Amino acid sequence: SLIQDATSSHSLYYYLWVMHQAKKLGLKVYLYANGIGPIKPKNKAIVLKVTDKADLITLRDRMSENVLSSLGISKPEVKITADPAIILEGSDDKRIDEIFKQEKIEAGKKYLGISIRSWFKNDEEFIEKIALIADYAAEKHGLVPVFLPMRYPVDLKYSELVLEKMKQKGYIISNQHSVFDTIGIVRRMDAVIGMRLHTLIYAASGGVPLIGLIYDPKNQGFMEYIGQDRMENVENINTEKMKKYIDELFSEDLNIKKDTEEKCQELKDLAYYNAYLAKELLEK
Repeated sequence: SLIQDATSSHSLYYYLWVMHQAKKLGLKVYLYANGIGPIKPKNKAIVLKVTDKADLITLRDRMSENVLSSLGISKPEVKITADPAIILEGSDDKRIDEIFKQEKIEAGKKYLGISIRSWFKNDEEFIEKIALIADYAAEKHGLVPVFLPMRYPVDLKYSELVLEKMKQKGYIISNQHSVFDTIGIVRRMDAVIGMRLHTLIYAASGGVPLIGLIYDPKNQGFMEYIGQDRMENVENINTEKMKKYIDELFSEDLNIKKDTEEKCQELKDLAYYNAYLAKELLEK
């Protein structure tokens, strides 16, 4: 999400400056499968002024479209496509088997991938609640919790705190691996609870049933876009609701994996469409 000021206004001004300079030089500007927002009121006018001069904008979710619409953007063509990360292929099974062996993860089990991060608005009992949820999944459904740090070392340390509170056995991917290995690891999971956006994207792209932990609008936007409503806000985690979500993922009455795979194929087609539009723009 380049056009946002939740991180700071500095990064927003930088990307707007790049776009402004490009237009001054007579170049075409294409916002490629972006996430837009949140944007504070003080920055809305400058965002509108610059983005309205873009030649083409594609967005990765409908929430981003709503943000742009609220700004009053009118000139560039705006299309909703999908995040390009969804078309990345992960490492093969043989490589993932090697990683599991290196990480001393018991083979041949059903796995619950858990991706969490430290966040200043996290529930005061976040560590304890995630540990309780992981234990429930292990006890009720025979799932082996595997923590999936996406940013080292901060996510690793946070995952270790949860593992220490758990009663059941769990594992952590303690070594940093390539993007392709990480995608392969996520897709090896039988279900995923994800706080990092790319964990959710990698899971969805492999048809892995997922539950979203929402700390940023981009996570909610992605989950809504792929038609998944199993989400919980990290500020106040309802453990009973999370248990219910886990039960639903493994309910024989709900074909969640098939639904996720079908939606994923739609997103992959839209992600490739981004590139087609880029080619078309260059040829004009």
